[in-house]
Amino acid sequence: MEKLKQNILELADRYPDQVRIYPPADSRKIAFAETYLGFELHPLLQEFYRFSNGLSIIDYCVCGVLGSKVMNLHGANLRGGVETRHGNVMELVGTSGDEKYCQIVSGEKNGGMVRQETMMGDYHYIADDLESFFERFLAKSNILLEHFKPEDIVLYFDDPSLPAGMDEW
Repeated sequence: MEKLKQNILELADRYPDQVRIYPPADSRKIAFAETYLGFELHPLLQEFYRFSNGLSIIDYCVCGVLGSKVMNLHGANLRGGVETRHGNVMELVGTSGDEKYCQIVSGEKNGGMVRQETMMGDYHYIADDLESFFERFLAKSNILLEHFKPEDIVLYFDDPSLPAGMDEW
């Protein structure tokens, strides 16, 4: 997690207008989210929240817990998560364009990550754990930020102006 924190801090330092780190969440806020959702948050996610209560990179938003500046887990998710073929999932990263990345919170692949591929709820398995997801997410975000221009309203991983394969996981 230390390497991920360092990567986030470096992105925020290089792109202060497009990357937002938020004040850490305390144990009370994390406990509220767990009580509301009906399950314990993954230990790595808890550690992330003690570093930054959410994260914004252009239009990609990592949900926070009881924060006032970022989408919250309890507002983005149903109690117990959404049932998928991979197990129940909770949305962890979203965009205003309805792109969603979710953590699996039950079942055989608990802790893994999926991407919602369609509005109908087709989920594609993309990472075995939260750390490998964040590594790839931050690497993709770095490329996205390198291509972002001030006149762009928003830029997503699947934008055709980006290098080939950016939308693949």
